[in-house]
Amino acid sequence: MKKILFILAAAIGLIIVSYADHAHEMSTALSDEQDAVPVFNYSSEKEEVPKQTYSSLDERLVNTSEADGYIVEKYQEFEVYKDSKGNVVKSVPTSNYNYLRYKKDE
Repeated sequence: MKKILFILAAAIGLIIVSYADHAHEMSTALSDEQDAVPVFNYSSEKEEVPKQTYSSLDERLVNTSEADGYIVEKYQEFEVYKDSKGNVVKSVPTSNYNYLRYKKDE
């Protein structure tokens, strides 16, 4: 019986500590957002995107190479903005890449 009470008390203690830690992280994140300084873009070229647009992610093949008996394809992710008619308005490359490697037939 004492073991069960000890285990139950330990579990409740862990729950309380994890809740307190989570609450502290949330309050820190909220205070960081309130202290944030707005960033302004001072570039002379302003890209205007029509208000009725939506974006999607697209991967495009950017490079194919051969290495150690394999064919390696490099894909880059692009954020594609389209208007309400489905026409591409703007395409912005991201820093995400995926690689596919195929065994070369000999």
